[in-house]
Amino acid sequence: MHTRVLARLLMLLVPTLLMLGTDPAEAQRREKQEATEPAPALFPQASREEPKQQASQRLQRDLQRMYDAAQKEDFETVLELAEKVTGNARANPYERSLAHQNAAYALLDLERDAEAQEQLRLAIEAGGLSNDIHFQVMAQLSQMHAQSEEYEPALQWIDRLIAETRTDRADYHMLKANALYQLERFEEAARVARAVVERSEEPKALWVQLVMAAYADIEQPLKAAEFAETQLQRFPNDKAMLMNLASLYIDADRYDEAARTLDLARARGLLTEERDYRQLYRLYLNIEGKENSAVEVINEGMQKGVLQPGLEVYNILGQAYYFSDRTEQAISAWTEADKFAEDGEVALNLARVLYNEERYPASIEAARRALEKGVKRPGEAWIVIGNAEYFGNNSRSAGVAAYREAAKYPETKEQAETWLRQSRNM
Repeated sequence: MHTRVLARLLMLLVPTLLMLGTDPAEAQRREKQEATEPAPALFPQASREEPKQQASQRLQRDLQRMYDAAQKEDFETVLELAEKVTGNARANPYERSLAHQNAAYALLDLERDAEAQEQLRLAIEAGGLSNDIHFQVMAQLSQMHAQSEEYEPALQWIDRLIAETRTDRADYHMLKANALYQLERFEEAARVARAVVERSEEPKALWVQLVMAAYADIEQPLKAAEFAETQLQRFPNDKAMLMNLASLYIDADRYDEAARTLDLARARGLLTEERDYRQLYRLYLNIEGKENSAVEVINEGMQKGVLQPGLEVYNILGQAYYFSDRTEQAISAWTEADKFAEDGEVALNLARVLYNEERYPASIEAARRALEKGVKRPGEAWIVIGNAEYFGNNSRSAGVAAYREAAKYPETKEQAETWLRQSRNM
């Protein structure tokens, strides 16, 4: 969510505009054909008047040579001829624009991007290109600046295009939203991108994510969530949106809503990865009264083979069972967890539960296993053993021996010595 990489990915969704040089003879032939069979204009509401000029006879040969050189990828020749045309005082706007456009194409192939951008700017300012090409070059310039992380000029060019064409084309407005986002003008970015999404029949997922990212960056996760909820009504099976919505609710400390959202994804069969199930059962375990739901999610995940048996799964399953008053199932789960544990912490916890259930031999066995595997507070394992021996098995000598071991550790020294004093008086 909070990443500029997300917004930069929008570039992949905007079609790269062709900047190939145009064969002058073919261009004139096409213009004559379009005069009788005009193609639909890409920018029908443009305020700019369509240029009428064509290539003149005196520069026809140079323009044709320039086009031929471009086809042969002889880019140095293209640049020489483009400079010759633009340096001709008698060249008209169309010829100048065409020469600058071809020069830009050559410079891009020579990886001289900054010079290519300047040539595109000159092609626009010369004013000779048809409206369709003129405004597409503007979009190309905006895109190139954005890819170079030059977001101010990127915004200026796309703003100019939108203002002069009054276009509502989604990809152009998303170029603007992306530039605004990168300039940290998050509220404007959200407004522009949201308008695009809401009027699009099939908005791209990255457009939706940009709106949510912008809201998140101005610390309005609930506004982002509200927007995502409206989009889910249109695209109920969009897993990415459901997962992002759950994250937004978590950011806003709305854990019930986050769990509800993920459970909705589960009901629709969209939880297909282990991390999906992990996120949901962890949420349920941290919501009071939802332990049974955590159990259901874990068991379903393992039955489907999405959740792999392991320490965390069985340990949390044990907690969920225990706090929902299903102690036997909790003991079984923790016993399985202990098999995966590299240390003795799970075994020590199991020993305490077994002691509380008056299963003293099993409690002693678990506590000793904890000591063998290693625990952070070994004195506590000796206290469990001492209590189980002394009070459970009625073995005073074994209990005293365990308390003496517990007295060696600072965490249980005082407690163990208290038990030892009391045992002498019994």
